[in-house]
Amino acid sequence: MHVLSACDAKMYHMRMATKRKRVIARLVPERSQAATPALPDFLARLKGIYGNKKLKVSGSEVIRAERDQGY
Repeated sequence: MHVLSACDAKMYHMRMATKRKRVIARLVPERSQAATPALPDFLARLKGIYGNKKLKVSGSEVIRAERDQGY
């Protein structure tokens, strides 16, 4: 019995895919996770806008009310 291993070959010669002499895709190296930008601090933004004020209605309550109305 012969077990096939995963292919680890890389195609360094191919930089873009073409169809009828026009580019339809570009093959680029995968970005590292270190290059991923940090997400904004949404909680700090909300506190900056509303302070410690409690909202009367939550977002989920608004969605539920709209669903109950048939939207």
